[in-house]
Amino acid sequence: MKPIRTFDLLDRYIGLFPEQDALAAKKDGKWVIWSARQYYENAHHFGCGLLELGFMKGDKIVTITNNRPEWNFVDMGMAMAGVVHVPVYTSMTCEEYRYIIEHSDARMVIISERKLYETIKPVCDQVKNVEHIFSFDIIEGAASWTEVLEKGKRCRPEPLKSLKR
Repeated sequence: MKPIRTFDLLDRYIGLFPEQDALAAKKDGKWVIWSARQYYENAHHFGCGLLELGFMKGDKIVTITNNRPEWNFVDMGMAMAGVVHVPVYTSMTCEEYRYIIEHSDARMVIISERKLYETIKPVCDQVKNVEHIFSFDIIEGAASWTEVLEKGKRCRPEPLKSLKR
């Protein structure tokens, strides 16, 4: 298979390197490693989870996060679901965040950690289109991106496969 779309690479990874390390990050002082298969599965689960939440082709999601493996999972999942990914720097002002979130018509915002959550949550509360705010890190009072993964694990991949064509 010749990769045409970015997420086609996941099928290639599974075919060539299913159990080899694909991504890694240091968490609590220890390395956490994801295989190509885990990368594939997390991306597919996230994409299916978005469909379960009612996202449709052309909807937008803003991510405000540092470089981390989870960003790759959600990026590929969004692409498979036809959702437009709007990645944003972590170093902007509240007014700049508000402008981008509002003008992108984002329905969801995903942030990486507590400091950003405390900055972004009040901004999102002012923007009418934002329905969900998720965090990669566990933050008390904030929804975790793993909730989307869990929704995706419970659905059949057929709707996602039909969108991938």
